[in-house]
Amino acid sequence: MPVTLRQLADRLSRPAGRVDPLPRAARAPAVVTAVGGVREGFQQQRGPDGRPWAPLKFARPRGGSLVLLDTGRLRASVVGRADAETVTVGTNRPGAATQHYGATIRPKRAKALAIPLTPTAARFPPRDFPGKLVWIPTRRADPSARGVLAELKWTGRGRKAKPELVRHYVLRAQVVIPARPFVGFSAETVREITRLAADAQLEVLTRRLTGG
Repeated sequence: MPVTLRQLADRLSRPAGRVDPLPRAARAPAVVTAVGGVREGFQQQRGPDGRPWAPLKFARPRGGSLVLLDTGRLRASVVGRADAETVTVGTNRPGAATQHYGATIRPKRAKALAIPLTPTAARFPPRDFPGKLVWIPTRRADPSARGVLAELKWTGRGRKAKPELVRHYVLRAQVVIPARPFVGFSAETVREITRLAADAQLEVLTRRLTGG
């Protein structure tokens, strides 16, 4: 059935003829796009603005060098939602804000922070370490350095046995965690959500104008 210009103008002027900026059909795909964009940033090791994250300062006890991907739980915690006008992404995982905005961490009761360097150290605080630890001072070129905790081990047998110091913890007066923004919308994500919204708006208008 043909629609006259007068009928078209009348339909578009009615409240029912208005189209949401983000129609319902586009909301779920928009959330998937937004969350996927944030999670992709973890793999590419960059923020939504495209800037690379600062690398790790200390090696992980379990190995691996990807920033914010020690266990993958932070990346998996990213979720999103959408309504008629907005798309949001975020996470409620403890410590997420510290990683996103950065922070300076200082000990509350102890004299220094103990950063584990080995898998065994990652499982125990220094006072519960299953072995005898010795404190080794370090040069104070870094004012935050407070030495290391190491374990004396013997390698070899008999006269060939040699002492070896295994470093298990680095002691620091404070640790500065650089900001690594991971929540946000990249330019590519914005373009895709804009396309989804435009396609859904066109579909809604087409149905209304044709009576479908």
